[in-house]
Amino acid sequence: MQQRKNILTLCLTIMVMACVTALSACSEKDNNFEFKNTAEAVSACRQILSDLRGMKEPSIENLAKKASRWVALQDTTFSLMMRDSTIDSNSAIAIDFFMVSDSIRTEIERAAMEKKRTMKDILYLKIHTARDRDKTLASDEFKAAKKFYEEAEKQPTFKDIETTMSEYKKLLKESDFKKEQQMLEFIKKEDRCFRSLMLFLPQVTQEQLEVITQETATLFDNLYRNASAGPENAVNNRIMMYLSMRFNRRIVQNAMAVQRDIEKEVRLTDKQRANYRWMIIQPFLSIDNYAMATITEEQEQCLNGIAEKLPKTLSSLDGKDYDKSSKEETEKLTSVLTEYFIRAYIKQSL
Repeated sequence: MQQRKNILTLCLTIMVMACVTALSACSEKDNNFEFKNTAEAVSACRQILSDLRGMKEPSIENLAKKASRWVALQDTTFSLMMRDSTIDSNSAIAIDFFMVSDSIRTEIERAAMEKKRTMKDILYLKIHTARDRDKTLASDEFKAAKKFYEEAEKQPTFKDIETTMSEYKKLLKESDFKKEQQMLEFIKKEDRCFRSLMLFLPQVTQEQLEVITQETATLFDNLYRNASAGPENAVNNRIMMYLSMRFNRRIVQNAMAVQRDIEKEVRLTDKQRANYRWMIIQPFLSIDNYAMATITEEQEQCLNGIAEKLPKTLSSLDGKDYDKSSKEETEKLTSVLTEYFIRAYIKQSL
């Protein structure tokens, strides 16, 4: 994941560095921008800011559309700045761009908070402002990875928790992948183990989950370490696609298993209830901009279903009937979470 961290650091550096020279006209179509120079891009940024200031209690669809436009404009402006040798961090126009960018994020946050939002709104905003999502879904890498996971899904789950844990431990102990094909072979076997584990989630201890997580992380750390050792094994877009979709798949499957157990009123310890509370809201916070671009339509539908039921699910998790008082209490909680998640996403990704 170090490569992703480096990319993010680079983007932040460029952001602070910012932009340009003189003013002219620009041509733009949908979210595709064409500028003669960086100054035109700054002019377009100011127009975005003006448009946002004019939005009053926008629907989440309209807000996402405008925010998506800003994301595309940012990327175009960054590309121009990287090619402009006259720009440095102390230039007046660079500071101006930074201030406009900050104002745009403030206006997006203001518009987002003017109406009561839901977890479904968070999901919609994150999916429809994910960078290059349309391009990602149309790519050969995405189609190949999606087919790979569809095939993995056909593997039957194990019949009980004992077999599941035995097979999982065996897989982690015997695996040592260093190249892409080895990684894919591991992921396919791991997918079967993980889906089986979700069937018996209440029977799995916190310690067992931590061991699985740590040992899996070590395997992938080795992959990145070996990948960086030579160009023939370089971590490429295809590997990142498989890993992002793997992350999405696991986090969605986990949330679905939690919702299933809560609806079945499975007996849980206090520690398990605390873990379940985190796991059911985790998708709305932990799936970042890069991974959100690879969310499938089926996963989006699953998450929408979880979001819609969330207040009732949390109430049931606390052992309360979803009556008037409980409804008000849990809806207040989800409202606070929603506001926090939206603010965090805007600051981190837009």
